[in-house]
Amino acid sequence: WPSSVSAAAAGGCRSGRSPRQELPQGQGKRLQGAASGEPRGAVRGTETYARRNPSGDETRYQKTLHEKLIAAIRRGYDPHWTDRGCLNVDFMVLKRALPEIPSVLAEMAFFDNAADSKAMKDQTFLRACGRGMYEGIAAFLVPDAPFLPEPPVKLRVEGTAARERLVKWDLDPAYPVTRVKLFASPDAIFFDAGREVLLEGCPVALLPAGTRACYLTALNPGGESWPSGVLVLPTAGAGQVP
Repeated sequence: WPSSVSAAAAGGCRSGRSPRQELPQGQGKRLQGAASGEPRGAVRGTETYARRNPSGDETRYQKTLHEKLIAAIRRGYDPHWTDRGCLNVDFMVLKRALPEIPSVLAEMAFFDNAADSKAMKDQTFLRACGRGMYEGIAAFLVPDAPFLPEPPVKLRVEGTAARERLVKWDLDPAYPVTRVKLFASPDAIFFDAGREVLLEGCPVALLPAGTRACYLTALNPGGESWPSGVLVLPTAGAGQVP
């Protein structure tokens, strides 16, 4: 995390900075689970905590992080995910943070609730939480900064030409994309340095023997996305995609 803020995520990766945690660039991380302690796991959802008497920056940080977390989880995992709100408690993980550093504890989910426990094992949920944490921290530090896009999805092959196929994909409309890069490989192990292609799709030459593989990334002023899944194309002359 940036050394100017700290964040803690329960049920996943808790990060923060304290006088006893001296790592490069002021970063400290530890894994920690969270349980509500209520009977039969009655509590579920996401909540955030700041110190009992937070500074103005810490209140703004908590509000920004919380809103981005809930929005990302509802957009990427469950549109009805429970929002448990912004709270103020002097938990030790917050009290030990340096007073001049805005610090927030984010309880993503509760492992003693069956539905939350299932979510914490789901890569889609974890990805949504990561997206929300990233957007919350970025929006607090640089309010007008654009967010990097999501990677292209639903990669597919169109056409039946003997020597090339048209590779197409979908882009997430929530994040504007200005460029797309395609990375190709003759063996799905070693990929080239990538080349910029049209936003909607591009032709990819087939190999006379073996299969060609490719993946994509999306770019905008906020940065470059994570890579897409890998798409495997047929051998030249083959009529169908394997």
